[in-house]
Amino acid sequence: MAYSWITAVYCCSVIPLWSATTGILQQMGRQFGPIFTVNICGVNIIVLGDYARIKEAFQHPNLSDRATNNLGTKYLGGDGIGGSSGEIWKRQRKFTHTTFRNLGLGKSSFESIMITECQELAKEITRHGNDPFSPQILFPNASANVICSFAFGRRYEYTDVEFQFLLNSIDKIEQRIREVAALPLLLPIFQYIPTRRRHQLGNDLTALAQFVDKIVEEHKVNFDPENPQDYIDIFMKEIQSSRDGLLTYGNLRGTVTGLFFAGAGTTSNTMRWAIYCMLKYPDVQMAVQAELDEVIGNERMPIMSDKDSLPFTMATILEIHRFGSTARFAPMHVASCDVELCGYHIPKGSYLLASLWTVHHDPNIWTDPEEFKPERFLNRDGKVTRPAELIPFSIGRRVCPGESIAKIQIFIFFTNLLHRFTFIYPDGAEPLPSVDGAQPIPEFLVTAIPRS
Repeated sequence: MAYSWITAVYCCSVIPLWSATTGILQQMGRQFGPIFTVNICGVNIIVLGDYARIKEAFQHPNLSDRATNNLGTKYLGGDGIGGSSGEIWKRQRKFTHTTFRNLGLGKSSFESIMITECQELAKEITRHGNDPFSPQILFPNASANVICSFAFGRRYEYTDVEFQFLLNSIDKIEQRIREVAALPLLLPIFQYIPTRRRHQLGNDLTALAQFVDKIVEEHKVNFDPENPQDYIDIFMKEIQSSRDGLLTYGNLRGTVTGLFFAGAGTTSNTMRWAIYCMLKYPDVQMAVQAELDEVIGNERMPIMSDKDSLPFTMATILEIHRFGSTARFAPMHVASCDVELCGYHIPKGSYLLASLWTVHHDPNIWTDPEEFKPERFLNRDGKVTRPAELIPFSIGRRVCPGESIAKIQIFIFFTNLLHRFTFIYPDGAEPLPSVDGAQPIPEFLVTAIPRS
């Protein structure tokens, strides 16, 4: 059956939807096909599980809204680019893309931020010597500092109390969202049901908003509209000069917060997947290092202009994106009006949930999808080829606005770290944890051996 209507009644005492979705919806997709609907408390959630339908849906102008919830407005003062819809979203998207370019995205000045942070990360790794460490701790530090550099105009030492408060706030919020507190983000009815976890989430969001406010207030003291230095400066200048009222300090707070979740969360998790795959497939790690040695040598570190000369390394990064699928699902879309999609009627207000993991493990697209094979991204001439079906940053009108930043960071971090270190699983440690299907990567330890 290509399209089935399933009714599942949830209340606030059941297993949280977001923590259960991955396994449950994968099973339902296998049973009911690449498009089906779950009805939860009167809300239609349309699950999309193949590339063609996701592409058609996410490119549709009337399927680009976000779910209406009061959490962003109540605790952050605005939803930012990630949670807004309509004209406010379009205005923020255009402004953010322009600002990223003005701040040097794609230029050597922006790349130098990544290289500097990677050097600091390498120092932290070196301090561990031959002792094992957890990538789950180090990578969020480095990724969040990249965001701090261009959003705040500064980086933090990893031991800085203020910086650790920021990271702890982000980590706690992510944990709350994975728990029952995720329901208010998904279904409007749960916004009005008080729960302990929702209250805790509100406290964490308030603390994070206060942190961002403190940085904004510091910027106001030295603000020079003729010489903006970072993302916050440029946003404040736009607030003052704009007449449409669509850019506000609340949306500034929401957008900056979203950037941190993308950096300290998604990007750092991709790097954890990268190290995990190098431990699990040491022959791939050796092949990447051999290519780096041949192309880069031992006199310098890799830079972005080297990527075309590193086809196997680039293919490995693409396979990490596919194999790990850090973002299992794309953020929810909402139909702003009745729409016909793939021959089916989508009522106004329906939620659309795209399973990126399913696309990345579709045997109709990928040969042996459960195997880690970088060579699938190389053509007969040994050059990199990227199928359209690889969509780790989603697709269409609401593709991740930080995609370009993430790609640069992942390339710089991955190539520089593998050029400096060989990553091995610690002697005497428990066996490397396995990854069961579409479940998130578990925590693990690693030892980094400096390369001569």
